Amino acid sequence: MTPDRRQFLSSALALAALAGPGAAESARVDYIPYPREAPRAGANPAYDEPATIGETLTVDHAGQERRVHLYVPQGGDGPRRSMLLLHGAQRTGRSMLDMWQAAADRSGVVLIAPDALAQGWSPDADPPDLLVAALNAAAARVPLAPDGVAMFGHSSGGMLAQLYANQVQGPWRAVATHGAALPADAIRSPAVSPVPMRLYIGAGDHLFPPRQARVTTDALAAAGHPAQMIGIAGHTHWYYALGPWLAEDCQAWLSDHGLG
Repeated sequence: MTPDRRQFLSSALALAALAGPGAAESARVDYIPYPREAPRAGANPAYDEPATIGETLTVDHAGQERRVHLYVPQGGDGPRRSMLLLHGAQRTGRSMLDMWQAAADRSGVVLIAPDALAQGWSPDADPPDLLVAALNAAAARVPLAPDGVAMFGHSSGGMLAQLYANQVQGPWRAVATHGAALPADAIRSPAVSPVPMRLYIGAGDHLFPPRQARVTTDALAAAGHPAQMIGIAGHTHWYYALGPWLAEDCQAWLSDHGLG
């Protein structure tokens, strides 16, 4: 491990350790109309992720070769803010770079999107140190700010992001998800590190309906997270029409938490 990568890892974990458990918060729940500027999914939506986007790095983790997709926007001096992106089931990290590329070009944030080992994410196959390894691999290519890491996950990736945000002292300072709701009994209280969390949920999501996401949001708040649920009218579980709008909205939210 190079000195820069060692420094990034130790600094990021030290920052998270300072957070410590906090007092219980009140969950915030808002419902919004479907954004006018965002395209709508048709009756039978389909999405083909790009064959190439950004660059693909290789990380050796637990004796296995793992892929990490990296997108570095032009411009920017000094250490850069970064976003860990966890894809949905049966996708790869390229789909997340695709959804976030326009927002990254405007904000300058570096996108880091590892691939799950299987079709979906698992704490056993994809432990927290895999995500740290992905950050370190990216930090070897572009300077990253240890105090400027956020995380976003969709569906299966959102479930893992919620779990690690609640139970791991990782380098992420804020976490947002789409189409995901961790079971309330899987949420540790008090949280290991009570980072701010935002849950985007479609009002018509058949996999994670708003009532289920509301229970999750309440449990996260009770565990000490500043937690918010955003219910979106006219929206389902389908991510790939609303994804670029969600990226922009999430960036604005992150600015409120010192990650702008």
